Amino acid sequence: MAIFIINKFNHTITNSNDEELCGCYNIDLVCSPTTNTDGEICYYYLIEKVSDDDYCKPIEYISLGTGDLDECGLQSTDIQSLLTDYAPKCYDIDPLYDGTCNNGQTGVPGIKVKMGPPPPKSGSGSGSGSTGGSYPSGSGSSPPPPQDVADDYMVFSMCFDSSQVSGFQESGQIGFKTGGGRYTCDAGNVLPNFCATPAPV
Repeated sequence: MAIFIINKFNHTITNSNDEELCGCYNIDLVCSPTTNTDGEICYYYLIEKVSDDDYCKPIEYISLGTGDLDECGLQSTDIQSLLTDYAPKCYDIDPLYDGTCNNGQTGVPGIKVKMGPPPPKSGSGSGSGSTGGSYPSGSGSSPPPPQDVADDYMVFSMCFDSSQVSGFQESGQIGFKTGGGRYTCDAGNVLPNFCATPAPV
């Protein structure tokens, strides 16, 4: 089955090293966001390693910035109720991530996505136990659960309440945490727009 990639990733210099580090991975839309009959809009993402340079370390987690929520009267705590589902469930999703790290640095606040372990090899007898992350599965109308196919290639999806979320942030940001540190990259027109509905007057 063919996968059509829409490349929306932009490199941004936030400090002296970010230009190089932002060239380690691309984050792209696998397809345009889709809206289902349950009132959810779902975004499907591909993260792919595109550089073999030594400073391109494996990803520990990423944070998807939620943008300027003040413009539509939302707070960061509202994101938890707007996120209705995600896949795969072996990923650990934190919709209340404030951008802090244990070394005292500040990253991109938003939705933290911690990559799960690779799926068991065929015939390994993994059993049927639950592998859910920290966030409940929501409405139960999950999209097909994509899985990692290699350390440098991963796919995930997130679904949101379509009455509030649609389209993209024009000036989004994504935070990366890798074994080599953390850095921030701009990602225009790739992250969900949480202010698609105007603030009440």
